Amino acid sequence: MNRPLLPVLRKRELTIPGRHGVYDFTDNTFDKRIIEVEMKYIGTSFAELRTRARSIAAWLSGFNNSKNLIFDDETDKYYLAKIYSEIGLQNLFKTGEASIIFECAPFAYSITERTETANITTSGQIVTISSSGTFDTPPVITIANNGTSAISTFTIRREELVD
Repeated sequence: MNRPLLPVLRKRELTIPGRHGVYDFTDNTFDKRIIEVEMKYIGTSFAELRTRARSIAAWLSGFNNSKNLIFDDETDKYYLAKIYSEIGLQNLFKTGEASIIFECAPFAYSITERTETANITTSGQIVTISSSGTFDTPPVITIANNGTSAISTFTIRREELVD
C-alpha cells in the first residue's frame, strides 16, 4: 500500500522567456491525494475466484461517486475517494491480486462529526469555534432565528490566533 503522509503541494510558477528563474505563485494549497492499495484474494477454485473478482468489481464500481475509504489502522478517519483508472487483475489458479488507485480529497476526515451550539442573545457576542484537526477546516455554520423579532443586521467575522 502507498498512503503518503501528505499530498502533493500544488505548484504554480510562471516562466518568462528571456528572464532567469521563475515567478512563484504557490499558495500552499494541496492537490488531490493518490492512495494505491494492493489487494489479494483467494478462492477454492478458479470459478470461485472469478466470482469473488466480480463481487469486488461491483463493490469498487460504487467509487465512481466519492465514497468513504477507511483503513483498519485508522478507523476514526476516512478519505473521500474515487476510482478513475482501470483495475488490472492477475489470476493464479486459486489466488488473485489487483492494484487499486484511489484519488482522494487532500486530507482525511473524522468519522465523528462535531457539533457546537451557541445561543446568541446580545449584540457583539463572540462565539468561538475550534477544530482539533491538523489543517485549516472551514466550519459549516447554520443560523436560526428562534425569536419573534426579525434580525436586521448580522455579521460573521473570522479571526485566527497567531502564535
